[in-house]
Amino acid sequence: MILRIHCSTLHSFLFGCVFIFLLTFEKCISAAEEVATVSASCDAKLPKVLLGDQMVVIDESRFPKHYGPYPPKGSDMNDDSESLSYYVLNAEKSVLYVPNFMNQTVIEEMKEFCISGERFARSPIRGTTSNPEMSVQEHQVRTSESCTMVPTVLYRKSPKVQAMFADDPMPPQVAKVAREVDISWDVAVRASKLLGVDPETVEPLQLVRYTSPDAEYKLHHDHGGFYGKATDHRLWTMLVFLSDVAEGGHTAFPKLKLEVVPRKGDALVWSNVQQDRDGVWVVDEDMVHAGRPPADGSHKYAMNVWFGYESSEQRMQEGKWG
Repeated sequence: MILRIHCSTLHSFLFGCVFIFLLTFEKCISAAEEVATVSASCDAKLPKVLLGDQMVVIDESRFPKHYGPYPPKGSDMNDDSESLSYYVLNAEKSVLYVPNFMNQTVIEEMKEFCISGERFARSPIRGTTSNPEMSVQEHQVRTSESCTMVPTVLYRKSPKVQAMFADDPMPPQVAKVAREVDISWDVAVRASKLLGVDPETVEPLQLVRYTSPDAEYKLHHDHGGFYGKATDHRLWTMLVFLSDVAEGGHTAFPKLKLEVVPRKGDALVWSNVQQDRDGVWVVDEDMVHAGRPPADGSHKYAMNVWFGYESSEQRMQEGKWG
C-alpha cells in the first residue's frame, strides 16, 4: 500500500515535471520568436546602403562617424549634442549620410504645405544650351512630382514681405507663408553649418514625391555644367528623406556601386564637383545618380537642398538660375 502511494506520487511528480518542462519550452520558443520578430523589425528601421550587391547597415563598424562640420577635423570624434553627426560613405567623392537630420513633426508640416496647397506638379527638366527657350519639359527621364518651396533668402530680405510678417496678428495665409520661410531657413542654416558654407547659397527647397512604380528620376547630374549649361551650377546636394519606403525608392550612384535606402528624417549629402590636376573645381562626372521608383503600393517623399556658388539673390540677378 505504501509502495503504491509512493509510485503514484512519483508518477504525478514526473507528469508534473514533464508538463512544466513542455510549458516552459513553449514559452521559450514563443519568446524567441517574439525576439526574432522585434529584431527583424528593428533591423528594418536601421539605415542601410547597398554596396555592390551587398546590403549593409550604416554604422561605425563599417563607415567613419564624425561630428561637426565637414571635412572632419582630428578632434571631432567626441559626441557633440549641438552638432550633426554623419557617416562618410565615400571619402573620395564626399558622400555623407546624416541620421536624424529632420524631426517627424517638421517633415509632416513641410509635406502639408505642398499637399494642402495642391502645389505638387510634374517635375521639371530644365532647358539645355541646345534649346535655351525650353524652361520646363515633361520628359520620361523624370516622372516624379515636385513642389518648390518659397524663395526664403529673397523673402527674408524683402522689406515688403517682412512688413507683412510684422503684422500682429498676421492673417492666416500670411502666417502660413511666414512659417514656411522659418522652417526652410532653419533647414538651410543647419545644412550649411554641416558643410561650412553660407546658407544664402541654398536654392529654394524642392520637395519631390514618387507615388507609383512608374515614378522615377533616371540617371542625371545635379550640376548644370554637366549638360553645358550656364545655370544650375550646384556645388553640393543634400537629399532629405521625408518618408520610409517599404521596398524600392533607392538613391543610386551606379559609378560608385552605391545605393542608399530611404529612411525618414535622414539625409544624404554629396559633392557635385572635384578638383582637377591644376586645382580647378570641375564637374565630377562620376556623381550621376538616379531616384529609383518605389515598389507597387509604396510612396516616396524627399527634399532637395541645392547649394550654389553665390547667394540665391546674386544668381537670380546674374541670370544663373533656372
